[in-house]
Amino acid sequence: MSSESSSDLQEVNARLEAIEQRLHALEASGDAKIVSSLRTPPDDAASSTELPLVRISNFFSAIGNPTRLSIIRALAEGAKTPAEILSAVEIESKGKMYHHLRTLTGTSILARTAGGAYQISSDYMARVIAEMSAVALEVTASH
Repeated sequence: MSSESSSDLQEVNARLEAIEQRLHALEASGDAKIVSSLRTPPDDAASSTELPLVRISNFFSAIGNPTRLSIIRALAEGAKTPAEILSAVEIESKGKMYHHLRTLTGTSILARTAGGAYQISSDYMARVIAEMSAVALEVTASH
């Protein structure tokens, strides 16, 4: 094996180890459990041995949009009103913003406050999004 290949393999192994350590820390915190190889919040009443594929697909579809990811990133700083979101994120119109907000609230990624602002639905959801973002950056770093 060439030294370049060996170096690449060592880098991949180091990244994999870092991801495994983060997953182990999350599991050890008690904030998540493994169900059928899928992570679910421990208090999710709907979690049985199988999670509906449509819900999983809708979740990934919701976070797979750059505009929605920008909204989530803006809300990582705290709750924001629709007007604050519109000024923080490049969105073509109010109508499109509300479409994205409906998608994110419909998948329980975001929640509305009593005052009408939007926020990430829970600390657990914020950690899930952060972990998924870290994994996405790790696996796409060499591309």
